[in-house]
Amino acid sequence: MRLETVQRAGLFDERFFLYFSDVDLSRRVGRIARTVFVPHVAVVHDDGRASYRDWRRLAQHLISTARYFNKWGWLRDEERARINARTLRAANPARGAYPEEGGRTGASPAGTDLRP
Repeated sequence: MRLETVQRAGLFDERFFLYFSDVDLSRRVGRIARTVFVPHVAVVHDDGRASYRDWRRLAQHLISTARYFNKWGWLRDEERARINARTLRAANPARGAYPEEGGRTGASPAGTDLRP
């Protein structure tokens, strides 16, 4: 990531000890910079899925999850809906539709236009 992007987006939010810190930062960076998908690259965390094995890590995971949704919204998060819709379109450009909508394009099940 470029230094200018970090300066504009900010560093990791200190409210997140573990879990969701990267999601939060990625979301803020996505507002100001282009995201590039590199399919042949994988990132593996040495302590992956620790919250599946350790109740303390599970508690940290749940706390971080709550903090993330408190920050961005639980049920109603229009920015997340736009990001998800754009991602689905990019992942399957031939269809041009949202799979969960049975092939309709450009509108959510509630009829709200999700196009960015």
